[in-house]
Amino acid sequence: MPEDSSRHAEFLRLFTQYQREIYAYVFALVRDWHDADEVMQETSLALWKNFARFTSGSNFPAWACGVAYHRVLRDRRAKGRDRHAFGERFEAALLEAADRTARHEARRDALAGCLEKLLPSDRTLIETCYATDGTIGAAADRLKMTAKAVYKAAARVREMLADCVTRTLSAEGRR
Repeated sequence: MPEDSSRHAEFLRLFTQYQREIYAYVFALVRDWHDADEVMQETSLALWKNFARFTSGSNFPAWACGVAYHRVLRDRRAKGRDRHAFGERFEAALLEAADRTARHEARRDALAGCLEKLLPSDRTLIETCYATDGTIGAAADRLKMTAKAVYKAAARVREMLADCVTRTLSAEGRR
């Protein structure tokens, strides 16, 4: 019995030490708190039942994450039969779209801030160039400038704005 109790103590020590790491791994695979909780519960039971297969002194987190991976696959297969479950490719596309949207919103917010920092004459130039009929010719007529001068000035201001947006996003830790 002492051998058995020392194995139980070893399991509890290792499981307690690495439980968060295993849960983080499961969550990274399923990306849903409710599903991660269910898979983690199944994984915990499987780890306990199969601990006799674990070699003491080897990499417990790697072994446990391997067991968790198979529980995630089992969960996905079960959900795959559910007509409301989406495929991995669809989920990845949704995550990518959300990421692109967040990046776009961050760039738009940075651009709005950078536009506010422009000199009034530069802001008027950009607003005139990008008005509804936003052609260089129409902007030149409104601003009483040559088309070539408007084109060069607009290019200079766009470059300033691009640099400002890049600096702003970098300062915020975004790209």
